[in-house]
Amino acid sequence: MRVDFDTSTSLVIQHTVAGSATFDGSSAGRAFLTLGSGTSAVTFRARKLGTDFNGYKVCMIEPPQDNPSERVAFDANDNRLDIILRKVSGSVSSTSAQVAAAVQAAGHIVTAAYGSTGAGTVVPAAGVLASGID
Repeated sequence: MRVDFDTSTSLVIQHTVAGSATFDGSSAGRAFLTLGSGTSAVTFRARKLGTDFNGYKVCMIEPPQDNPSERVAFDANDNRLDIILRKVSGSVSSTSAQVAAAVQAAGHIVTAAYGSTGAGTVVPAAGVLASGID
């Protein structure tokens, strides 16, 4: 499902909650993925609701040599978002807050948020966006 909005007109979005659940403002219906845990966690969420981004891959990659800052690139042919991590003196030094900021600034297919304080160093990891629903 693809949802596009014409921002020149008014729009009302309704979120219906069934059962005993309560609306907590979360992005129900978006494909998501969390890599890491605690202060090292980064949660990636598709920018659009629906199943379109289920199966897209997110990779946090350790570069072969020192790298002064995080770099983010999207490969549309492989449906893959690569995040090249910061590496200083031979060690990955990217925190979850820095990774989330780099992903947000890149503006590709996902948004990103860090866990807890965001001060934890991330480790190279990969996963697949899932749980998007129409």
